[in-house]
Amino acid sequence: MARIGLSQEQLDKLTQRNPHLRVAAAERPAPTAKVVPHPAVQEFIDRIQTESAIAPLVFIVEPMGAPRQTRKDKWANPPREVIARYRATKDVIRAQALQQGYELGPTLHICFEVSMPASWSNKKKDQLRGKPHQQKPDVDNMSKLWMDAFHIDDSHVHTLHASKVWADTGRILVYPEKP
Repeated sequence: MARIGLSQEQLDKLTQRNPHLRVAAAERPAPTAKVVPHPAVQEFIDRIQTESAIAPLVFIVEPMGAPRQTRKDKWANPPREVIARYRATKDVIRAQALQQGYELGPTLHICFEVSMPASWSNKKKDQLRGKPHQQKPDVDNMSKLWMDAFHIDDSHVHTLHASKVWADTGRILVYPEKP
C-alpha cells in the first residue's frame, strides 16, 4: 500500500468523497459492442500477452493527458477545472490499483482505450472502434498521467510500451510482468 501512496484510511476517505469509486466492476455496464483492435494494435496486444501470459488489469477511468501546470496550480483554491479533473483521475487510478494489488514496476505495457464522442454516428463508431487514436492527447502525456498517479519516483521505469485506441468506454489496460 505504501508504494502507491494510500493507506486504507486514505482510501476510505477517498471513497467517501467519491462514491462512484465504491461501484464494483461487476456492476458497471458492459460495452455494447466488441472492440476489434487495429491489426498493429492487436499484434502489440498479442505480443504482450504471450510475453506476460497474464490477463490485463482493467482500470475503469477515462484516460487523459497530463495538463501543463503552473506554480499557482499547487496552491490555488479552487484549482482550475482541468487540474481538478487530473487530480481526481489520479485518485481513481490509485484507488483501483490498490483494490487490484497493482504496483508500478520497472517495465510497463499499457493500452489506453479512449471513448468515442456520443455525437458520432454509429457508422463512424463502427469504423473506428479498435483503431489507433491519432489525436490529442499524446500517448506520452497519457503515460505521464499513469506514472504520476503513483507517489513514487518513476525513474525506475526503464521500458514503456504504450498504445491508445478508440473504444466505446474509456479505460486503461495494464499488462503486468511475469512474476
